[in-house]
Amino acid sequence: PGVDWPRATEVLYYHLPAQHCLIVEKAFNRRMGADWSWYVHIGDHEWRADLEAWVFTDLFADILVHQDGKQHTVVDLDDLAEAVELEIVTLQKAAETLHHTQSLVDSIVAGEFPPNKIRPWRQHLQDQGLIEES
Repeated sequence: PGVDWPRATEVLYYHLPAQHCLIVEKAFNRRMGADWSWYVHIGDHEWRADLEAWVFTDLFADILVHQDGKQHTVVDLDDLAEAVELEIVTLQKAAETLHHTQSLVDSIVAGEFPPNKIRPWRQHLQDQGLIEES
């Protein structure tokens, strides 16, 4: 009660360890509006045998992508800077994070968003009527 949480009929999460990102489809960002439905977290994936699970470590840099797959904006770099200042993130990890962020921005600019890795999953969900074509 009293909390205005974002709403969506379904939110999809795509973990892409090789690309160092977690892509959220059908995300809702109040500041940007409903047309900005993709939210990409840059971070690291690690298999934790003790937990028998994958663990995602968010590294603060994020990219919001318009549903057209072309318009985008990078956000929260100030959070990454603060994490470096507080020594939560090393300079080397911050540099890697910026490289991963730029790599994803380059793929968006090249018209390769959403990534090919998730397209078969999205097609399956579309075929099942679970999500609409974008």
